[in-house]
Amino acid sequence: MSKDQELVKVKRDTKSLVIKNLIVMAVLIIIALTGVISWFTNKTEATADGINVICEAPKGLKIAVVQHGEPAPDVNDETQWSEGEITLTKEDYPFLKEQSIIEITSDGTDFYKPKLTQENGKAKPDTSSEWDVADKDSYLSIDVYMKTGEDHMVYLNSGTEISPISTTLTGEQSGNKSDDGDFSKDCIVGAVRLSTVNSADSKLKNLWIPAPQIHYDSDKKEVTLGNTSGDTFKHKYWKVTKNSDGKTGKPTGTAPVEYKDVITNTNNDFKLGKNYDFAMLTKKQPSDKYASGMTTVNIWVDGEDDEARFAMVGGKFKATIKLSL
Repeated sequence: MSKDQELVKVKRDTKSLVIKNLIVMAVLIIIALTGVISWFTNKTEATADGINVICEAPKGLKIAVVQHGEPAPDVNDETQWSEGEITLTKEDYPFLKEQSIIEITSDGTDFYKPKLTQENGKAKPDTSSEWDVADKDSYLSIDVYMKTGEDHMVYLNSGTEISPISTTLTGEQSGNKSDDGDFSKDCIVGAVRLSTVNSADSKLKNLWIPAPQIHYDSDKKEVTLGNTSGDTFKHKYWKVTKNSDGKTGKPTGTAPVEYKDVITNTNNDFKLGKNYDFAMLTKKQPSDKYASGMTTVNIWVDGEDDEARFAMVGGKFKATIKLSL
């Protein structure tokens, strides 16, 4: 094997943390809000043609979606709210034009892009350096505002789903097939994380890993599906303490730590599987016309996961985020 061939082999095995702006995904977000009478199923049609956000709400529940940190909608300005379906397009929501999801690391609330070194042909986070706070376009972060006529608890519905676009993930007939083996690049979904964050105190509400059953073995260059235990369920991230400048942070320790209280399932259907608290809508004053609230939803690819590798660059997934009262 020539030196050039060896170099190519090393690069193909290098963890995706070394990639810069190369993981390009079609992320389809459907936010389906189902009312109290929830035995009627909303009909949704979805296509993976970039980042689209479709919001559906039943009568009596109005929603507005903005990029995280952007000004909140005026609760009394009906032009800023929708009842029924909202489609967030790149034309109407310019921030989507800049979206370029890449590998980062996060505890669900703070997001960082590690500084890297090379060791034995593989990328390794440099814990002696300051790490930059991840650019807001390197992961999807949206604020979901909701309002109703009365106080209500809103739940992240059990039907919430993050799944690969390809229906065949392994074998010669894999969709969006990887150059590294008989498996789909869409197995990148195994490295996807979703968190919801409380707007009142910026604390983590839920942290969900939707596809722990997918595992990529970089030595064998193969993917196994339907795993129920083992290393694929040891989900880790780098703990970082933010500096006073708000733009950088210092890694805590020299090794990643395991998530606590993480939501996973082993039913292979990529669904949440259980209702979780999302937001409490309340009237701040008795005279208020609306009960309102907001929750932040984050979706990212964690570079510490085995499925975040060169072999998965170009993988695609879709997210269906369902809320119910």
